[in-house]
Amino acid sequence: MSPHPNEFLLHAVRFEQLGLYSRALQEYRNVLDAQPDNLTAAQRYFRLLRDMRPDAPEGLKLIWQIDPDGDSWETDWVRFLLSGLDYTEIIDGEHRELHDGAIVVDRHIDPQRRPYYFEMLSRGNRFALFHLSDEHHSDDGAIYNFANLVLRNYWSRAHAADRRVIGIPLGFMRGFKVETSLTTFERRYVWSFAGDTGKRSRVEMLKAMSGVEGGHIHTTSANPRSPTPEQSNTPNAPLSIEDYAQLMSNTIFAPCPAGRENLDCFRVCEALEAGCIPLVERHPFYDYFRHLFGDHPMLTVGDWSDAPALIASLRKDRGALDRRRLACARWWQDYKASLVLNVRDRVRQSFTATV
Repeated sequence: MSPHPNEFLLHAVRFEQLGLYSRALQEYRNVLDAQPDNLTAAQRYFRLLRDMRPDAPEGLKLIWQIDPDGDSWETDWVRFLLSGLDYTEIIDGEHRELHDGAIVVDRHIDPQRRPYYFEMLSRGNRFALFHLSDEHHSDDGAIYNFANLVLRNYWSRAHAADRRVIGIPLGFMRGFKVETSLTTFERRYVWSFAGDTGKRSRVEMLKAMSGVEGGHIHTTSANPRSPTPEQSNTPNAPLSIEDYAQLMSNTIFAPCPAGRENLDCFRVCEALEAGCIPLVERHPFYDYFRHLFGDHPMLTVGDWSDAPALIASLRKDRGALDRRRLACARWWQDYKASLVLNVRDRVRQSFTATV
């Protein structure tokens, strides 16, 4: 009686664990001969074949599955993080471009996109996935099994133990540039906030910060910082990205309440980029920004009612206030530089033989 395909699969996994790769490949092949639709066997078979490739990719390709010049807020940040690598850019958007040595930028990934990523795997293409915008952790994470490396926003403990996944900050929105770097005491506002003030966390933040003098609030009725002509003519029009950068460059403390559901939001990195002292939230037993950044000099609050006392304590000592702001600015520049190098090294390592 012939062995059941499940027995072949168990043998294949064991041989792979023992480093007997040729025997493992044969057992996976036996499973697929009997069960061509066995995704587990196919995935492990093609991953092993790809990981055994001794050659390096001939040039890197940055494949955009989003429009980098359309409504994509992350374009500048993606290019900055990949600035340690030489690559050719390809704008796809149809999930048709299949290349070895690819870095695929994608978002809103659903199961209908699995064939594209599985085709990349089955062809032996080494590729990294730059996964954006999965704030609710609702995208199809099974696709991660097809990639050599994944870079994604929104840190989660679900990915913390996966060596293939690198958690990265949201970064700054496209077009966010600080033209001048003012000193601590040249800045016009002690604190500022611009945005939709109707969300729960923001309501609590503004209530707490209302007692801190020297603040500036720009209330908006829409989320984007790139207002349409129609939005620009409304009383609560969003600031342009240029005006928002100017506001931040004139601010000392930047309260950064949570986004819709996640603690991370663009304003954290934008505040750091502008040389502010960000105030960020933490949940009980969940210090998101410590997990994401490691040790950092930002101010962290478990409750927004704690913020005024933290600010008052620093403002009592001008030297301490100046040192904290400079510490945030210098730490951010060092962190960005190390992140670029880490991304460069991890991409290169993931595209070489890993068995």
